Amino acid sequence: MAGTSTATQTEDADTAALSAALPLLRTIQIRGLAMIVATLLAMLALIVLVGFGAETQVNVTVIGLMCGIGAILWIHDHVRKDHEAEIMPIVAGTFGLDFVKHPVGFLETIPATIPPRSYRTVLDDGLSGTIAERKWRFAEVKTQSGGKNNRVYFDGAVIAVQAGASLPQFIIARHEDTRGSFWKGRARIDLSQEPLAPHSFGGWLTGFGLWSRQLRDGQFAPIEQLCDDIARSVGRLGHGAELCMIASDGPEIVVAITHKHEMFRIGGLFATRSSVLADIRKVADEVAPVIEVVTAILRAEAAMSSSTT
Repeated sequence: MAGTSTATQTEDADTAALSAALPLLRTIQIRGLAMIVATLLAMLALIVLVGFGAETQVNVTVIGLMCGIGAILWIHDHVRKDHEAEIMPIVAGTFGLDFVKHPVGFLETIPATIPPRSYRTVLDDGLSGTIAERKWRFAEVKTQSGGKNNRVYFDGAVIAVQAGASLPQFIIARHEDTRGSFWKGRARIDLSQEPLAPHSFGGWLTGFGLWSRQLRDGQFAPIEQLCDDIARSVGRLGHGAELCMIASDGPEIVVAITHKHEMFRIGGLFATRSSVLADIRKVADEVAPVIEVVTAILRAEAAMSSSTT
């Protein structure tokens, strides 16, 4: 589906999404601008009411400006997310996919070790579909500790793909994430409860560890090849995309990918027709690689299954 017809689908996504959603996008922008005007008027009124002394007036003015800038940034982000919520279902639909802006419950059926979890979890931009009669789902995920000394444990995307056969249970994770250090603190991924020491491959620093309750020595080669095939494919998601973890719980293969940018950004408070159209084209170009990565996961899983039978 993501092959020769991708260019045509992209053009259809551009036209359909913009024509269907443009009136509502303008309404969202007008509402956002009205909120900014109301915020600025409130700040001005506060300065006028409190500003009897010179020193007090300066302090209140500075606080008012800081609050006003913060409010404008928050409103801009809110407007952009509303734009995405309106346009992304249309763009995803041109690829035969479903889209949910906030995929609540996405992680509920995924093994608790993937992705690295912490106290605060943010789920965004959920995609789901079917390829070769196999269901799959995607979401952007960020987990962090929160609080004063906030630490980000995972920032990227998670893809869960229905397994084609009953696969052995295993977990693959980067060494750098499972090993703590004096400088980095405790490990981002805690696999201390796994009963076996990991089988390592790919090098001490840049390689991976493989944990499995079912596999033994001599049975790791197909899993290593699966990891290698998937690792090569995730770069299609953009600059900085890297494989973090792979887990199989039998029914699904789950892949966690770190990346350095937020996907599917559309519109904003001061977006114009031309900029929204450019955003739609960029988003359509981001959806296609997600499908390609899912396809690569299916191919890798099929190759692993055939080599273990």
